[in-house]
Amino acid sequence: MSLAGLRGPCVVRPPGATAPCRASLARIALQRPVCRHGAPAGRALRCGVRARGAEGDSADAGTSPDPVEAPQLDSGGEKGSASVPWLPLLVLGSAGMMETGYLTAARLIGTDVSCPLTGGCADVLSSSYASVFGVPLPAFGFAAYGAVTALAAAARASEGPNERSLVRWTLFGTATALVTTSGRLMYLLATELGGELCTWCLTSAALSFGIGALTYRSFSKPELKSGAAPGLTVAAAVLAVLAVGQPSQADGGDVLTELPYDPPVVETQSTPETEALARRLNAVGARMYGAFWCPHCFQEEELFGRGAMKDFPYVECFPEGWSKGKKPAQACVDAGVKGFPTWVIPGQEPLLGAQPLEELARVVAAAEQRASDSAVEGR
Repeated sequence: MSLAGLRGPCVVRPPGATAPCRASLARIALQRPVCRHGAPAGRALRCGVRARGAEGDSADAGTSPDPVEAPQLDSGGEKGSASVPWLPLLVLGSAGMMETGYLTAARLIGTDVSCPLTGGCADVLSSSYASVFGVPLPAFGFAAYGAVTALAAAARASEGPNERSLVRWTLFGTATALVTTSGRLMYLLATELGGELCTWCLTSAALSFGIGALTYRSFSKPELKSGAAPGLTVAAAVLAVLAVGQPSQADGGDVLTELPYDPPVVETQSTPETEALARRLNAVGARMYGAFWCPHCFQEEELFGRGAMKDFPYVECFPEGWSKGKKPAQACVDAGVKGFPTWVIPGQEPLLGAQPLEELARVVAAAEQRASDSAVEGR
């Protein structure tokens, strides 16, 4: 690589000098350039030179010149860009694999996923938008996050500039595909799916956008300009696949804007223990807030059985049916319900999600003990 294109005068440091000095044009003519990389003699370069005839200088022609440093190149082989942040990408990619792996396994096995913080995950992840050509969408996410993880590890281990450049641009395309997919799904979540709050969906989007931000920041502006056309091609291809492989509202997909009140009927048999537990929960003032369309709420009711329903402390949050934008019943709002089902037992923190009978027996016993202690203190 030639440095002849660089501009600026040479910096001269005669032997014994305490600081470099800038030579005049007349003096430069008497200097012997020692720049490497085939720079032509007499060119004004920023490099190490030794002046001939300078005061205190040695005339020994065998004195070795000062070394010259070449401009630093990044891992992609181009000046101005940054190296791949492989460790943060490795962490985000691994987290994405764990999340999408769990969602894919739950979909293939046919089990419901847990819905932390909100209760809309099961509805969103079971909708027809959660698959592409019949394959669970999280499976594609697992493959993409796996590719990011592998590329981050490859960026750490790569040595040659060609190998590093291939890793960086492959990562660029993968990150673009993830960002495009997450952007479309967030749009569908806000519009077609009634603004449901899906914790798993939001987490995956955050991971995708984080991977995209880290990847794009490692590219210089000239690189981003040259990669704009390929990136737009990748984004367009992803959107086309999703548009063809996922249903639209016109295709009769299972996107609902209104659902009349039609609670399912509990068919399981009760036991004396579950009937007694329902009465005890009712007696201490416990309440289970739910929605008729919530599968986890129905599962909880089936644990108690049909015979226990007359004493089961259930509060329906949509007694007049559900529609897009409709608020839950005031009792549910006052209780601060954020997801379904939510158990509210006096004297303790609310329990979100379906609870096993053993846990409910434990908390009702604690509530009964608190009530007994309060009665004794009041005498």
